[in-house]
Amino acid sequence: MMIIGTIASNWLILLINLATSILAARLLGAEGRGQLALVLLYPQMIATMGLLGLDRSLAILGGRKELNSPTVSITILTVALSLPVMVLAYFVVTNRITDPTLAKLSLLYIFYIPALYLFMLSISLFNGVGDFVKYNASRLSFYGSYLFLILVFWTYRSSMLNNFVYANLLSVYVAMLVTGIFLFRVKIHDRSYSLKFIFSDCVVILKKTALFIIPGILAVVSARLDQIILSSYLDVKYLGLFVVYLAFSQLIAPVANAINVNVFHLSIMESKRNIGQLTRIATFTYIICLSLMSLMAPLLVKLLYGETYMEHLSSARLLLLSSFFFFISQIFNEHMKGKSKIRQDIISLTVFMISMACAAYWLLPIFSIFGMAVSMVIANALRFLYLITIFRTEMNMKTSDLLFIRQNDLLWMFQTGQKMIKVWL
Repeated sequence: MMIIGTIASNWLILLINLATSILAARLLGAEGRGQLALVLLYPQMIATMGLLGLDRSLAILGGRKELNSPTVSITILTVALSLPVMVLAYFVVTNRITDPTLAKLSLLYIFYIPALYLFMLSISLFNGVGDFVKYNASRLSFYGSYLFLILVFWTYRSSMLNNFVYANLLSVYVAMLVTGIFLFRVKIHDRSYSLKFIFSDCVVILKKTALFIIPGILAVVSARLDQIILSSYLDVKYLGLFVVYLAFSQLIAPVANAINVNVFHLSIMESKRNIGQLTRIATFTYIICLSLMSLMAPLLVKLLYGETYMEHLSSARLLLLSSFFFFISQIFNEHMKGKSKIRQDIISLTVFMISMACAAYWLLPIFSIFGMAVSMVIANALRFLYLITIFRTEMNMKTSDLLFIRQNDLLWMFQTGQKMIKVWL
């Protein structure tokens, strides 16, 4: 049932994200949407890198009940990390963003980092211990408050770009407050507030974190590399077009996220559940959904985002193919990470970044954002091929056992669908 609840929450988050994405695309236009992406780019990238993989280690250690004072440890780590990461973000923003207005907004946004850390570390703990009610409610508090604040600020006649930045910043603090309340009321009460045990917890967390530092940094850079390249070589308008197409290609992300967090949790708990079945069902679901989205792209993009974004639909379709390879790769990787195996993550991310950078170097000057989309497809396809090879060996399974749907899988999907309808009703 936990995967059903997570899928239900993720579909609600999808609707909220869709609303915020539509508002951003329509109210800001392509250029303004690109400016918003640039303002948020470096603070978000540096902040996520600054987590150093602590979220992963907390999930694993919390799930295995190896911590004495998880709530106190999370609070201490949040305070200890926030200031140095904010200082680093300040220097990166001042060096990378040349427009004074955008730089000022980006520097203001840096103050979201302390709230983000308490929020991220807490929901990672909820994920690890399998408390998906608090995990899902915490995430909903962020996305819901972001949309609400956008609508509130919309009534003011100030800069729409400023309004979106302020709404995003404040929504993180709302999520921090909600998650903080959950954290101090979570059913894994700290067993000891002794300084000795708190220090011991922090040491254990940092030791486990050492496994995830390199892959964590690579994951953040790889997730932002497309935007860094585009903002460096093309006008900000094209960055706005690209992030909208990328958001369109990620519309099925709620399903992918629900599968991934549960695969990660099941791997931590060393569950015997059939990961192969989840992979086959996910593959089938992604193919159907993304194919339909590709066929309906002209209608959907125009309906959701407006006429402005009809200019490069071929790029949007290519990003749908890229998303397929990305989503399937995530399943393989989350299973391995749950078992504290990170070598394949480092290699796959390196393959992704090198192949995308090389492809973009050749294709971007000639084909603009279409070249960037082709580069994404190439990079994600290569990462997929590497990870499926590793995963197949790890699980001792054939490729067909991982990718081709079976009759009993379809039956499981039907039964799960019935349960989801009951949950929603």
